[in-house]
Amino acid sequence: MTKQIGAPPVGASTWTPKEREAYANDLDDPRALIAASVASNRSKADKDPTQ
Repeated sequence: MTKQIGAPPVGASTWTPKEREAYANDLDDPRALIAASVASNRSKADKDPTQ
């Protein structure tokens, strides 16, 4: 990815440490990652993409 000349920085690179912590702890944010159990991950393994 190349940086555009004159483009303002975007994303979390401009966040303060407090903003990063608030985002990391906000489980109601629709962009939050959801942890998956080992069992649910393994149940998806080695299946044909059509399954």
